[in-house]
Amino acid sequence: MGRSEVRIDLERLKTLLAGVNAFGFNPETGGYNRLGFSDAHMASIDWFEGQMRQDGLITSRDGAANLFGRYGDGNGPSIMIGSHLDTVIEGGAFDGSLGACVALECVRTIKDAGLSLSSPIEVVATSEEEGRFGGMLGSQTISGQASEEWLEQAADANGIRLIDAMREQGLDAAEIMSSSRSPESVKAFLELHIEQGPVLEKEQLDIGVADRVSGICNLECVLTGVANHSGTTPMNMRADAFAGLAEVGVSIPRLIAQYGTEFSRITIGKVELTPNHTHTVPGGGRILQSSCGTPMKR
Repeated sequence: MGRSEVRIDLERLKTLLAGVNAFGFNPETGGYNRLGFSDAHMASIDWFEGQMRQDGLITSRDGAANLFGRYGDGNGPSIMIGSHLDTVIEGGAFDGSLGACVALECVRTIKDAGLSLSSPIEVVATSEEEGRFGGMLGSQTISGQASEEWLEQAADANGIRLIDAMREQGLDAAEIMSSSRSPESVKAFLELHIEQGPVLEKEQLDIGVADRVSGICNLECVLTGVANHSGTTPMNMRADAFAGLAEVGVSIPRLIAQYGTEFSRITIGKVELTPNHTHTVPGGGRILQSSCGTPMKR
């Protein structure tokens, strides 16, 4: 088989992806729930490691439960290919898992074609990338960016500490600090990822190459009004917290136009009202906002 004829096995890839997505699937919503260090997440790592071993990859895990599967001869620097297996709450079928599965399918295809490698390949499934405890733990561990202070303080939205969640899975968070890889051991890192946006489809492009990564800032905005009876309080005498929140929301396009760039994004993802009943003017309001963007120049 010539190099130009090498093609992945699409049906085999679909089967592999379905195997990963059997863990944490919610049939009522169609979403996937493999939150970092949950039972479903850890089970997906175990299963994926079994697939790696079946294909002859030498597997290992580090202190953050990052999974590595090495293929190829030699102890020289490797080319890492992969993504993450954990998800956000009610996540999609392709976010992260596709990148990990494509990486393994590429190795399978290389084996089938009998191609020789000039550098070893490491298929990687990074851990806790999606943000249950803040996100990017796996990649921070590999690159040596994790800090003891962050590990000690990290907790999820329910107050469960990262350290405790890892302990529940038989893991010791202290090992993260000694699990970094030396830069000399990695020649490159490639990650196939879905766009999670409409631009490529609109431009009728099959694939794009990211040349920058957005920074993210999550903010909480709380407005305090006065709760009064909705049927008797005149409109001009109200201190309606929701009206204030609405002004924040409608100001977003103007703020981006004035201060942002073409890469700026602001999203209000959650709104809470108090007391949250139609018979009462809202006396309190709270929004959770996510802002992201990149500098115009790199």
